[in-house]
Amino acid sequence: MLRGRWAGWVAAVALAAAGCSDYFFAPGDDGGAEDPPEDDDTTPAPSDDDTSGTGDDDTGTQEDDDTTPDLPPCDEAMPADWQWWGSPPFSEEEDPTDGSGRPFWAVDFEMVDFSTVVLPDSGHIPTGHDRVYRSDFALDFVPADFFLSMQSDDGIWFWLNGIEVGHWGGDWQQEGCVNGDAECVASQVVDPVWITPYLVAGPNVAAARISNPVMNDYFDAYTDCVD
Repeated sequence: MLRGRWAGWVAAVALAAAGCSDYFFAPGDDGGAEDPPEDDDTTPAPSDDDTSGTGDDDTGTQEDDDTTPDLPPCDEAMPADWQWWGSPPFSEEEDPTDGSGRPFWAVDFEMVDFSTVVLPDSGHIPTGHDRVYRSDFALDFVPADFFLSMQSDDGIWFWLNGIEVGHWGGDWQQEGCVNGDAECVASQVVDPVWITPYLVAGPNVAAARISNPVMNDYFDAYTDCVD
């Protein structure tokens, strides 16, 4: 396992199971037909080109030719450091939007008055306020097993490429830390979240929202990659 620090970050989501059916060939029923006369052998001899049985023909299943190339080591998928930006604190429950009405987690959201931040970020959200964060990054390829780990005080919401990965900890302006006990009334333990399905090769957008109802504020996130 390789831990790549999102210098900044930091929300599989994840996921489907395939079922299969068994098929059986049932023995036939002769329907009570009479036996043919003993001396009247009308059964045709098998022809030389009969390939419907179990002859030594080459029409059977061939061995799979697995030519799928292996992925490079997952630590080569992305930069070691990701730059993050944070919004000014705000006190409204609604997500911040840009001048065109796009929410902050939308891929094409236009940041205004955002400032660069270095994770972990703390001490920048006054009591009774929230702050949102964004990061734009590029992947050369998508690793098969990529995980997000996080810590927050208090509630955290996380998006990747405009899709909500999840919400953990307290609700809006409600206490409840994630993976930490910074004097929280309650703290939720969240295992690393599988985020591979949310990522694409090329440009990606990560976004998070942190709510601080009382006292301290804290936000940190990082990734774990498994080859």
